[in-house]
Amino acid sequence: MRDSPKTRGHEIAVYQVPVFSSRDACVYLLGSPRHIPDSKTLFLLGGRVPDAEWLADLAGCNRAEIWAVDSGVAACRAAGLLPAEILGDRDSASPRDWEWALSKGARERRYDADKDRTDFQLALSIFEKNEKNTDNGGTKRVLLVSGCFGGVFDHLLSVFDTLASGIGNYFRCMMDDREGAFFLSEGESAAVKFTLAPEAVSLLSVSETCRVTLSGVKWPLARTKLERKYPWAVSNRTLSDANGVSPITVSCEAGQVAFYWRHRAKHVKHTK
Repeated sequence: MRDSPKTRGHEIAVYQVPVFSSRDACVYLLGSPRHIPDSKTLFLLGGRVPDAEWLADLAGCNRAEIWAVDSGVAACRAAGLLPAEILGDRDSASPRDWEWALSKGARERRYDADKDRTDFQLALSIFEKNEKNTDNGGTKRVLLVSGCFGGVFDHLLSVFDTLASGIGNYFRCMMDDREGAFFLSEGESAAVKFTLAPEAVSLLSVSETCRVTLSGVKWPLARTKLERKYPWAVSNRTLSDANGVSPITVSCEAGQVAFYWRHRAKHVKHTK
């Protein structure tokens, strides 16, 4: 288990179990009695391929079930991860990678290339349907999406907006070894503990307007109104001291917000 952000001299009240953790960051939901499940679902898409060691660590420390969406199966194979599901129209997936996943026991869901929704949106609809039919006891489920950055802009924006408008009782995060974003809805708060200071952090309203509070950064915000049409709360800076990078807390008092971070491009090599 990753250390909670109250270690190493920093004090904030959080769960001992993070919503998710990676080599770069741990994220904790605050102010709620809900239990965070130990297992998560990780979607791998066909954008920029994450660093293989980073990806294997992400899947392992979150005990994630892997869903490979089309050419995302290549990232699975490179990281030595066995997907439970492979989904898509196979317009970009290598036949060898696809057959490799099938030979390892993956469940196949194939779509026609002529369709109205993206492979990711179709896969997400299956995930959401499964969640509706599963009794989670009111817990907050977790969906991680990787392999979504670094490709073409229209696909990136489609993934971002699709996750932002996601329905169901689950926590949503998109990330790789260089950058990431997670979403909070009205009444939700989170703490973020970075193991390495990111180059910048930003808040982006994904509803028409939202109201947020942000602390642990160079330019804090207190019940501040943000607008989707005019995003200005970008490129904030973390704070550090002798105990490391200070934890960041973010609260969404109204609407819906995305918390985004990015690292310098060459930070990706870590040691455990």
